[in-house]
Order: sequence, then structure tokens, then C-alpha cells
Amino acid sequence: MGRKSKKIKLVRTMLIITEGSTEKLYFDSLRECLRIPGLSVVPREAKHSSLNDILKNALASYDEYMYDSVWVVFDQDT
Repeated sequence: MGRKSKKIKLVRTMLIITEGSTEKLYFDSLRECLRIPGLSVVPREAKHSSLNDILKNALASYDEYMYDSVWVVFDQDT
């Protein structure tokens, strides 16, 4: 009878930067409802709502914290 080998569970981390609080609340509740094994979702609201600031924040966070993926979510009302 062979030994059982331990499997290493990989956890992927996804950062979602949102333009406003509504989008952040949406992804917070989605994360709580789905609870996908092996995936850690980190929703964060951007400090400024201009597209350039959001993208700069996303790139800086990707480089600094080594997320597996970074998504930017915004809506354009105007």
C-alpha cells in the first residue's frame, strides 16, 4: 500500500480596484456568497475616481504586493 502524498493548495489572489463604493460593495458581497476555493478576492476602492489615477494605483499595487491578477472596474455615467 502506497503513501498518500500531500497536495499543496495554491491560493491565487485577485485584486479588484473599483471606482466607487457601490462597486466595492458588489464585489464584497459576491466574494462572501461564492467563496471559491483557491481564490482570494481583494476588492479595494480607488482614492480618486479619474481613470488615470485608478490605473496608476492598479499598476503600483500589482508591482508592490505581487497579486496574481489585478482588475479595474469602473462605470462611466457621462
